[in-house]
Amino acid sequence: MPQHLKNILFACGKICSIGTAILSLCFTVAAQPDNGSIVHTGQATYYAATGDGNCMFGPSPNYMMVCAMNNKEYDTASVCGASIHLKGPKGEVTVRIVDRCPECPVGNVDLSKQAFMKIADTIQGRVAITWSYVETTVNGPIEYRIKTGSNQWWIGVQVLNHRTPIVQVEAMKNGSWSPLTRMEYNYFLDTTGLGAGPFSFRVTDFYGRQLVDENIPLKPDSIFNGLANFSSHAIVIEFLSRKALQTFPKTMLVIFTGTPLLSTPGKKYDIYTLTGGLVAKGRDSKLTYNNALWNFPKSGVYILKPDAH
Repeated sequence: MPQHLKNILFACGKICSIGTAILSLCFTVAAQPDNGSIVHTGQATYYAATGDGNCMFGPSPNYMMVCAMNNKEYDTASVCGASIHLKGPKGEVTVRIVDRCPECPVGNVDLSKQAFMKIADTIQGRVAITWSYVETTVNGPIEYRIKTGSNQWWIGVQVLNHRTPIVQVEAMKNGSWSPLTRMEYNYFLDTTGLGAGPFSFRVTDFYGRQLVDENIPLKPDSIFNGLANFSSHAIVIEFLSRKALQTFPKTMLVIFTGTPLLSTPGKKYDIYTLTGGLVAKGRDSKLTYNNALWNFPKSGVYILKPDAH
């Protein structure tokens, strides 16, 4: 298999084995957040949100679809910047996590008043909800903010504008990558410093993918653009394994999370699970999980084979 495909596959799970027909994946993921396949249950309340909070993103007066996550699932800021889609008694809404709710039990979410009004009447105050993680909509590359007070002996770095949750930030130090320590206020610290700069940082997202940026200067209270952002993890990979192609010519492996994947007019596919079970036959190539014809769950890994008919 070409190396670039191995890299992409590793972003979604370690390759355990490849049989003659079906690709087998062995997933290794962090505890928080999840990949969107889990439907969480709890209650929603609302508060006087500004867009700022424990994640220290700063106020967002022009975008108030935000929330505070319960303390357990906030998990030392691991969900900061992630988005969740909630369903309540009146409707549904997608919100970005910007704060922590210390008193909220597991499953509960504290919404901005504007977001709460999308799912219930404010007079209710507290309502039952279900919710799942979804990708955050962003434009442009990731960004790095150097914390106030940073110097050559102590530095804090925050990653902004990321599409998927961040699990690790490393800095090049003495010729090797050194992990920074994540704080509850959503900065990554090196308490012994990285020198006078400029710096090279390596950022790893929830799916194991990495971005490397160089020449980030030591300039506290400043934001610097990286070179790229993490692509949507709803990706289509043309599966070039020779053994698999013997059985499924022009097969594709789909890491499916609900974003439209293919749009080839007139092309149809047979859909299989990784264990070989037929999910759907001869379906049109515009795939979205909202299309009931596909019978997909919100998230999963599937084999696509072009329909022979």
